[in-house]
Amino acid sequence: MRRVCGSSLWLIFGIVLLVALSACANPTPRPTPTPGILERLGQIPTATPEPIRSVEQIMQGWRQSRYLDNQHMSKGLECNACHSTLSPANSPTTATCLTCHKGSYAAVAELTARVSPNPHKSHEGEIPCAECHRGHQSFVYKCGGVCHTEYSNSRYQ
Repeated sequence: MRRVCGSSLWLIFGIVLLVALSACANPTPRPTPTPGILERLGQIPTATPEPIRSVEQIMQGWRQSRYLDNQHMSKGLECNACHSTLSPANSPTTATCLTCHKGSYAAVAELTARVSPNPHKSHEGEIPCAECHRGHQSFVYKCGGVCHTEYSNSRYQ
């Protein structure tokens, strides 16, 4: 009787070990977060990267653009208002953005005080504008996905 009982324990131990090993080999996927407002509006890019457009394509297509280039050029701003050179290697600096947008990061944070979480009053400090606001590509919510899965902006509701 003892042998049967000991064999049963080894069998149970083996099954538990197999279940544990299979769980490690195939971890259950993390649940998909509830889509936030920007995801529902299609403003957070999908996994497929957007094609890079040339300066000529941007100049020819800004009127049909869904991005900030359309908003800026519709207000009469030329490329050099944000870019010091054409075919720029880098995005405009935050200082460049703030020359037109309220002058300080704190003032911009006051404008978005009703947004939850307020993207301009971050525990990470002053995040460069171009981290989220892409002039010629879709808006990217930098804090979204891992930590903050919801982004509610009353402007879009």
